[in-house]
Amino acid sequence: PWPGCRVRVCDAEGNELARLRLARARPAADDGPRWHPGEVTSAGAIQAGVGAVEIVECQPDGRSPMSMADYRRGHRWQAGLRVESID
Repeated sequence: PWPGCRVRVCDAEGNELARLRLARARPAADDGPRWHPGEVTSAGAIQAGVGAVEIVECQPDGRSPMSMADYRRGHRWQAGLRVESID
């Protein structure tokens, strides 16, 4: 819920691709030990310290909230991307 979690999405080299507010999430199946916390897994979830979370709704900077499915239609969201918290 409000205010959500503000993050930046980065590629494997650390280049920032986008900034988002993660508005809604739910627990997801752990995709195995090959993922590090903050990495997008092959299932599209974000690996946490224990388990993973599936983002349900996000809000790109300067845009309206949208479902993660809609976001993924027009933006990169693939295994290996990193999600980092913004203060």
